Amino acid sequence: MTKVNCGKKLGSYEDEICYKEQGHDGKCYKSLGHEAEDLIQMLLADCGCFVAKGTIHEDHKLKIDFWVFAQEAKKINGGDEYLPIQFTIDKNAACGTKGRDAIRNGIIIICIEVKELLEWKHSEDSSLRDVVRWRIYREFWDMAEKIVKAFPYINLTKPKCQLARFKEIVKEVA
Repeated sequence: MTKVNCGKKLGSYEDEICYKEQGHDGKCYKSLGHEAEDLIQMLLADCGCFVAKGTIHEDHKLKIDFWVFAQEAKKINGGDEYLPIQFTIDKNAACGTKGRDAIRNGIIIICIEVKELLEWKHSEDSSLRDVVRWRIYREFWDMAEKIVKAFPYINLTKPKCQLARFKEIVKEVA
């Protein structure tokens, strides 16, 4: 029996349709990678980080998927709280030209396996869910720290201005 995709149109291009099976529950996504990107942002927020999605310009031109604001970011970024993140589920892409370009542009590329994120999302056992959540959280920050240490010349991108999406974050933290 063949699977039938949801097919809901998600953008202005004809290839921007939901990849999930017809009749799925929840939000529609163009790809598993886009779903994983939302999951990592939810997980970080669940762990107390403040996450701001990249603007269309940041996403398409600068390749910044989201910004993370947390105490861990201060340790990594030398006192500046905002870390620009490009997220991928493809380890080969992270180690290839996508990762190289991200680092050259001052963006930290993070690769988390999608099966771990789906395990966190679908876990029925709350204690197991917590263990998986904190393991992914630690893996995220360890990876960010390793990248900054491995490439000491990296000049991390900073937000171009204090945007409204960051003002809410500053109020809550201050």
